[in-house]
Amino acid sequence: MDELTRLEHRWQRERKARHEAERLLEEKSLELFQMNNELVELAASLTHKEEWSRSILEAAAEGVITTDEGGAVQFLNRAAQSMFGYTPDEISGKCINTLLPEELLNCPFAKSDLEKTEPLLSLSHETQGRRKDGSVFPAELTASIAHPGTERIVIAVVRDITERKQAEKRLEMTNRQIQLILETVVEGIFGVDCEGNFTFINSAASKMLGWSQQELIGQHSHELMHHTHNNGSRHLAEECPIYTTFREGKGNTILEDLFWCKDGTSLPVEYVSRPIWEEERIVGAVISFRDITERIEAERERQKMEIQLHNAQKLEAIGQLAAGIAHEINTPTQYASDNTRFLQDAYADIIKLVSLQERSIAALTSGDPLAAQLAAEAAAQAETIEIDYLKEEIPLAVEQTLDGLERVTKIVRAMKEFSHPGVEEKTFVDLNSAIQSTIDVSRNEWKYHAELETVFDPELPAVRCLPGEINQAILNIIVNAAHAIADRRKECPDEKGIIQIATRKRGDYAEISINDNGGGIPEEILPRIFDPFFTTKGVGKGTGQGLSITYSAVVDKHNGTIEVDSSVGEGTTFIIRLPIDGETGQTSDAP
Repeated sequence: MDELTRLEHRWQRERKARHEAERLLEEKSLELFQMNNELVELAASLTHKEEWSRSILEAAAEGVITTDEGGAVQFLNRAAQSMFGYTPDEISGKCINTLLPEELLNCPFAKSDLEKTEPLLSLSHETQGRRKDGSVFPAELTASIAHPGTERIVIAVVRDITERKQAEKRLEMTNRQIQLILETVVEGIFGVDCEGNFTFINSAASKMLGWSQQELIGQHSHELMHHTHNNGSRHLAEECPIYTTFREGKGNTILEDLFWCKDGTSLPVEYVSRPIWEEERIVGAVISFRDITERIEAERERQKMEIQLHNAQKLEAIGQLAAGIAHEINTPTQYASDNTRFLQDAYADIIKLVSLQERSIAALTSGDPLAAQLAAEAAAQAETIEIDYLKEEIPLAVEQTLDGLERVTKIVRAMKEFSHPGVEEKTFVDLNSAIQSTIDVSRNEWKYHAELETVFDPELPAVRCLPGEINQAILNIIVNAAHAIADRRKECPDEKGIIQIATRKRGDYAEISINDNGGGIPEEILPRIFDPFFTTKGVGKGTGQGLSITYSAVVDKHNGTIEVDSSVGEGTTFIIRLPIDGETGQTSDAP
């Protein structure tokens, strides 16, 4: 403005001079006219630039304040007015400390700082602003020194950083909470960069592994604590699921693995690894793990108990069948014993007859006069022992005895094939033969209540399985079917039930269908029939483990399936499918 005023004064002087010059020097008129035009253009240009600069300052989001050398406020833009609550008239000429309290001020407004500050050098400083109502707020102040003409002014740019400070506080609180969580959780948590080096580790992980946090940060995680498999073989880094996480961005959940501790012992763990993303770029991985020593011990104990329970159920089944098997064996052994005694007596009589005949023949040969008497005694003996009857009965007795012994042998063989003692690995088994053995063993359970029909597929290939487990599963279903029919026959005692067992090949599976026309299973309990200890029988008539063990044998131990279709009053059908190779896929792969 001073420059414009000066130019305007000069223009006035020049104008007067021009009027005087026109009278004196007409030849200078054109030059003065041109000079006048230049001055007008310059004035207009200065006015435009001033308005343009003010518009920029007024539009700025930050507060802009100018003071003179003594700190008196000269100008503040609209943002500063809104920020501090003052109008230009209210604050103009007042000390900058009104807006920036002196006790909080440590910036270039201090005179000593002004004297040291070079022109156009900006200094930034965090301080507090004070509004017209007396409230304060955090502010970021950037101050610069300017020298328009002979003056020296301070240009201050003030930014209200309340939201930033609140965000920083929230971030600090969040980080503190995260740190507290990391240090409070029982799971071990650590992070690695894309080279596999530790970047952070919580106290739980440090305690479990035996290293301090300071010892681990920056160390190579795989080489330090994940280098060896349980069998002693080398665990290569490129095969490590944690490396897969930060190299391919794939999260991994490992249910059982080993981490190695500082003292050289191994720690069984379950862990989850997830990639850490930053601006669409993987910068590492975070791993959460827990010690599963107790779980493994509990699993071993569970398996031990399961074996004991399985053996107990097997003993129960054998005990249940024992009386029937004893009866099945007792009948043929009884008539074998009776026939043997008959043969023993017949043998004694025949030997006596043979002895008399031998003496008679010898007497006849030697001309002994007693030959006729001996011949008469032999004839009398033959009549006494009913030799013709013995000729007919002895072959029958021998045949019956051999048949009885064959039946006993068949039962003993069936028991042996049913139990398969010592078979702990899967082996290829003739499923039809195995089922027949189970039928023979359980004969006394069903023969009084049902007829049992079989439709075996002669082309069924051998199935790789644990024969003892499968036989037990089939036995449990047959016995349940016999009991269901027996319960139904209480209402219709004159009508025998039917149990039908069929086999066939279906894709990669061998299918066993066991159907009975017993009373069926009520719909409300059908979902529970495979639950351990669930039974509908009375106290002392079962442990409730039969179908539970059947399910475990088929599904858990053979990757097979078992389905049940039952209607009350009509009967029940169990369909078992076993993978022929003993390994095929998951149970969902079954047809």
